[in-house]
Amino acid sequence: MLGILIPYIQLQWSRLQQAREDDRGITVETLIITGTLAVAAMAALIVIVPAIRNRQGQVVDQLNHADP
Repeated sequence: MLGILIPYIQLQWSRLQQAREDDRGITVETLIITGTLAVAAMAALIVIVPAIRNRQGQVVDQLNHADP
């Protein structure tokens, strides 16, 4: 999932940077890009947080069973 999200975020970020160089103000495209970046960031968190929690349980188990 992150393999898809990271290139998408990079593409949208570069498009946002190009849009920011335009002096005409905020356009609909800029708002859409900003929104999609926010959604992509939330999707990345949805993938990352459970992975961290799963790993946390493994680490705690290893520490509890480690020899002093």
